[in-house]
Amino acid sequence: MERQLFEWENWDEVDVAFLQFYQCKLIVDIGPYKKGDMLSCIAINYQDGVLEVYSDDGEAIYRQKLILSLGETVKI
Repeated sequence: MERQLFEWENWDEVDVAFLQFYQCKLIVDIGPYKKGDMLSCIAINYQDGVLEVYSDDGEAIYRQKLILSLGETVKI
């Protein structure tokens, strides 16, 4: 799912459903950030449905709820 939102250089698995991505380049607008913007860190907590953006010094600076939706049926 995150590949629909941004590209990244590295990532860490914080917990089973909680991932942090580093050196992120947005491929869509997210809140006040625009397509093409570079962000230091984006964390996604899939269990709680939350996306957070972090500053260079590790401070959470933006938070948004994530909503899972189904797309088109894929042929097996």
